[in-house]
Amino acid sequence: MTLSDLKFDTEQMISGLRLLVESESPTTDAAAVNKVIDLVSYDLTTLGAVIERVPGRMGFADSLRALIHPGHGNDRGSSHQPGVLICCHADTVHEMGSLHSMPYRREGNTLWGPGIAAMKAGLYICVEAVRHIVRHELRMTLPVTFLVVSDKEQGCPSTRELIEATARDNKYVLVPGTTENAQTVYTGRFAEQRYKLDVKVDAASESYSLSAISEMARHIVDIDKMSTPGCRFKVGAIRSGQWVNFAEKCTAEVISEAVSESDVEKSVSQMMSLNSPNPDKGLHVNRSVSLPLWQTGENVLADKLSVFANSKGLTLKAVTGSSGSLANITGAMGCTTLDGLGVVGAGMQSRAERIQINSLTERAQLLAGLLTTLE
Repeated sequence: MTLSDLKFDTEQMISGLRLLVESESPTTDAAAVNKVIDLVSYDLTTLGAVIERVPGRMGFADSLRALIHPGHGNDRGSSHQPGVLICCHADTVHEMGSLHSMPYRREGNTLWGPGIAAMKAGLYICVEAVRHIVRHELRMTLPVTFLVVSDKEQGCPSTRELIEATARDNKYVLVPGTTENAQTVYTGRFAEQRYKLDVKVDAASESYSLSAISEMARHIVDIDKMSTPGCRFKVGAIRSGQWVNFAEKCTAEVISEAVSESDVEKSVSQMMSLNSPNPDKGLHVNRSVSLPLWQTGENVLADKLSVFANSKGLTLKAVTGSSGSLANITGAMGCTTLDGLGVVGAGMQSRAERIQINSLTERAQLLAGLLTTLE
């Protein structure tokens, strides 16, 4: 069998993806995320992968690292040869029980479900692409390593070193992030900065007319006004209050997305300038996780994929995407990285999360083509 003969069954893929989507895995529930890691570990073990379970830390779930050697039979290649890293994540932003309000369902060419676009469909098609390559004994010149982390939706605070170390050991990095356009892949990503906000008022000396919630609300309006074409600020995860009549504390989280290094520096300066000089009252801003700017440049992976896509009558364009990807980390390191290799979808990380069914087979075919042509 040749690569052009390789066929992916749409109905089978819809059925197989369902198991991953219905295994709910919010980042903050380590046991739930580990169940998804278990499912992927099983699938890759059946393909002959060498499995390494990396224990979780900082309260997050485990990560999975799985190596599949090139060749078949006695032609196994070297386990130390730099190869292809497929970098994915198993966690989602959706809390347990989300399936009740957003069940896995099919409507025309659309599949819906929590985490389906970010990024369970991308993870699934990568496994399926390798499964077809192995079972039909197609040739891969380079070893393939899967790295599936557990904390991406919180900025990879516990796995960043693992991602960086694994990327350094490989020649290429593929990230199956969802794309909103069937003709695009990503060779760059905007930078992302995360902050934690904390407002305090002195309950002993302040008037009960002063509420931490009210003060936080004023700051949120000011932060929204800071957004520019070069840097966008988003405030969420606001928490406060035990009783309706008074709130002594209020917390919130902020994400800023910057398109250049100068915009990153400006945004950090703006956020940190909001800090109150009084450590016991007012607004306090703490930087948490950051994802670096990955700037678009020449990309041999995009070139190779484009050639293969053209042979299938498809046209691909490499563009810069928004922030919040594993590719921010590997691309900024200087590793040859290609993102947006997942399915076509929309509504990522929202109640409207969905993918286009026809992109499951199309993108799996592209992945298989890339994996069998990289040298």
